[in-house]
Amino acid sequence: MSGDAATIEGNMSAPAFAGFWRRVGAFAVDGLVLGIPGFALGTLFFDQAAALGANGRLIGWGVAILYLGLLNSQVGNGQTVGKRLLKLRVLGMDGAPLDLGTALVRAALLTGPWFLNGYVLAGLSGDLTSKIVGWALGLAVLGGNIALIYLFLFNRPSRRSLHDLLCRSCVVSATTATLPSGATTPSRRVWAGLAIPAALLLLAPLAFYRFFSPTLMAAYAAADALPEVLSVGVAQQKMIIASTSATKSSAEASEVLTINARLRSLGSLQDRQRELARVAAAVLKAASVAPTTRMVVSLNYGFDFGFASSFRGFSENGTPAAWQDFINKMAPVD
Repeated sequence: MSGDAATIEGNMSAPAFAGFWRRVGAFAVDGLVLGIPGFALGTLFFDQAAALGANGRLIGWGVAILYLGLLNSQVGNGQTVGKRLLKLRVLGMDGAPLDLGTALVRAALLTGPWFLNGYVLAGLSGDLTSKIVGWALGLAVLGGNIALIYLFLFNRPSRRSLHDLLCRSCVVSATTATLPSGATTPSRRVWAGLAIPAALLLLAPLAFYRFFSPTLMAAYAAADALPEVLSVGVAQQKMIIASTSATKSSAEASEVLTINARLRSLGSLQDRQRELARVAAAVLKAASVAPTTRMVVSLNYGFDFGFASSFRGFSENGTPAAWQDFINKMAPVD
């Protein structure tokens, strides 16, 4: 290695680390490089891509790891398309480009929280143990996203985030052959600041205890068991409904139960209506839904690779009695 290249973190000289906007710009360009062909392929092979369900995000994650890992390594001279346009480069803390293995790990750490967000719950059944495990994994993924963004914003001037700290890498100007001077690891104050969102994250289950309610768990399990449903999300909340007349105004709280089902196929209008009835019937049979609850059933069909997605869908809502009338009208629903 040449004499003007730093060999340890404490022996760095010259230029500057990559700035905030240049790194964001490079990331946006790379998102387009992945997203445009991903969207085109997904649209061209829509039915096949939609049939992947949540696994589409895993495929997208693999593509992103290969793209970022290969080009950010010594193979691509530490430059993705975005970094090349913005004149940035990834280097190890020894001043040399990353080897391929390290660059692939760095790419996986950087993109994992994004691509896994929402995926960890998709394949789990509706029993309590799986819900708790899924919730814990979901918090871990969310925590990873928070840590990555927080350190990128506040670990200045290097802006080395979790993936850079673990892989001993940094992003610098491509015009320099040496590493910049300045602090590269988070200060105690930065680490202390990270404790605040971490504490809030750990307390999140207390705020969303209703996620484990018997009604939600039963609704989730019933909808998830249907053959046409790839994945399902459920939510329960209070909604204030206001009404005004010539003599008075009033507002009352109404419970809203939302079932968002992702389907294997969408079919004709009649097929969609039958699937709406099928999902609603399964939920009403399995869950204790109060007569005054407004139940919203949404059906979605599409693909999601993480960097490119497209969905078609529709929804209906009503009280359990209204849904039962609709179910009877569409009978048989199997």
